[in-house]
Amino acid sequence: MSTVADRLEMYAIKLSDPACPTCRGLGLVFDPQGGGRKTGDFELCKCLASRVKAPEPPYEYYDETRNCIVPCPAKPARHAIERIRRLTEAARIPPRYMGNYLGPAMDQAEQKGDESTLMALDNAMGTISSFGKGDAYGLFLHGPPGSGKTHLACMVLNEIIRLYRKPALFAKVHRDVLSKVKSTFNTNSELYGEGRRIEEELAEIPVLVIDDLGVKAMTGFESQLIYDIIDSRYDYNRLTIITSNDPMDSFKEIAQGRVTSRLREMCREVFLDSPDHRLTHAL
Repeated sequence: MSTVADRLEMYAIKLSDPACPTCRGLGLVFDPQGGGRKTGDFELCKCLASRVKAPEPPYEYYDETRNCIVPCPAKPARHAIERIRRLTEAARIPPRYMGNYLGPAMDQAEQKGDESTLMALDNAMGTISSFGKGDAYGLFLHGPPGSGKTHLACMVLNEIIRLYRKPALFAKVHRDVLSKVKSTFNTNSELYGEGRRIEEELAEIPVLVIDDLGVKAMTGFESQLIYDIIDSRYDYNRLTIITSNDPMDSFKEIAQGRVTSRLREMCREVFLDSPDHRLTHAL
């Protein structure tokens, strides 16, 4: 019977011995209190830390038996940790959701017999593992305010960065998409003339969370912009996760129904009705 770790890490990048019971071949582990950071940090697994020959960059040492400079056995894992830190910072994940991962959440939900949370976590886990084999089928997470939609979306981002080291981005729909693009038309804005670049970034980044997408009070320009971004991500075969208070069918009147049509092709719809503290406690 496969474990949560088995499912999550099936296609992950392996940098050490797969037989290691701690890291299962990842070569690194997450310490919630690590690095003096409130959000925790990654460190070498003991299976690699015991083999370190060069603890400082460029992580190379002189091998007397081979009479040449060779890389430290832990060099790839150290570079992976550095990349995870860079990608996490660039992803703009809200600090309260950084360092949250699916494994501990699933374990706690199973102990409590919380079927609703388990179902949501299982769908997220399926998206993460399938991403590793090149599948870009995303998630449309909807439910009432405070049900844990944003929290779950950010856990998916954290896992994809941890396991695959791929660029990802968290974007609030009004602050980081609509208002940002509109500001590019203002000649006094630092972003003046940058609209196309912003749209291309949102379209091309491998993993994108569009948070708090709503139906109400969306202008024609805004609905067309949202459609263009979603449609471009569909064309690029990019993984997209959307959170909303509204179910997918609520968007059928936007952009002549094209938004809903694309979302159905790109995302699995998941309803969350648990208070967010149940996800929080599961961590």
